[in-house]
Amino acid sequence: MHGILNYEELVEPLADQIIIRHLKKSVHIDWTITTAYLDSCQQNFEQTRLLNIDFKVVQQSLHQDLKVWKEQVITEYKNRYRKLINWLSENLHEYDIDRNYLIQLCVTDPRPSFVKNIARQLSKSEPTWALKGDGIDTNKPIVLRNILGNEDLITHRLTNNLPMWFIDSGYTNFLTGKKTWHRLVKNHMHHDIAGQHFPADRLGMFPEFPRKWNTDGKKILVVESSRQHYRMMDTARDRWKFFLSKEISKYTDRPVEFKDKSDSKKTRTTVYELLKDNPNDYYCVISESSVAAIEAIWLGIPVITLRQHISAPVARTKIEDINDLYRGPVGDWLCALSYCQFTKAEMLDGTAAKITKKFYHV
Repeated sequence: MHGILNYEELVEPLADQIIIRHLKKSVHIDWTITTAYLDSCQQNFEQTRLLNIDFKVVQQSLHQDLKVWKEQVITEYKNRYRKLINWLSENLHEYDIDRNYLIQLCVTDPRPSFVKNIARQLSKSEPTWALKGDGIDTNKPIVLRNILGNEDLITHRLTNNLPMWFIDSGYTNFLTGKKTWHRLVKNHMHHDIAGQHFPADRLGMFPEFPRKWNTDGKKILVVESSRQHYRMMDTARDRWKFFLSKEISKYTDRPVEFKDKSDSKKTRTTVYELLKDNPNDYYCVISESSVAAIEAIWLGIPVITLRQHISAPVARTKIEDINDLYRGPVGDWLCALSYCQFTKAEMLDGTAAKITKKFYHV
């Protein structure tokens, strides 16, 4: 088993060392409150010749000074840590730091991480640790997280049917606005749940269920994918848009809108946010293999999913079916969906690996 470490998790222990060194030099305890009280006691002694120190007040003053210092440390840490992680990740290759030392520092670090924990859960012995771009033994399965930077490795694995465990964000995080859920997929980036049956005991994870199917919409929304996705598909976004538009026009004259995918997650608007106030305006949503399909289904908008994706059982998978969209039951599919995403705790404690092994015949 190979565990492919992300640069971000690789540099975390190094960032800790740098931040701790910085905090020791720049953030010192200032005993302002305690000193002020003791000074007042000293002044009173000089005036009355009576030394009256209330040690309860001293203790309270010490606690207050320590609290102020702790808040300063936390603030400085928060202001610098994430920026330092990002900078080290982007610039590490420019510095002569021994990669084996960094890997050893990372894998012996006690903090849990998805790649480290899951690779160890799935392997009978300690995994072989590597960085993206390293030469990987094709006979060994790999565990990796995210597409970015791993495009060539994933493409090679999929093309040659080589074993892979893929970790990424879950499917319904749009319901909470947070990274509540994560997915673990065997031998692909997206689950294939066709023909499988799942219990209903995890349905409580969803704070709400999909709306009834809409039948009144007129517009078609096509959701574009990331640059990394088109690179893996050996095409380009404009070329894909041209041929897809041509294909849609063969079967319908409904108006078509394209939604681009911003490179920045901070500025990216989800389909759920875009359409939640007027879902009845849309006839369907088309995507390759995007969580946008899940968001559309939650709004009651039928979908067409063109590549392997968990939405396939409640979608159409070919443009030629655009006039015969799926508007059937979604109960069994929701059960399956609940068994394809996991909390952070479940990813780290072995629950995700255990469920995936059991239900995906690993």
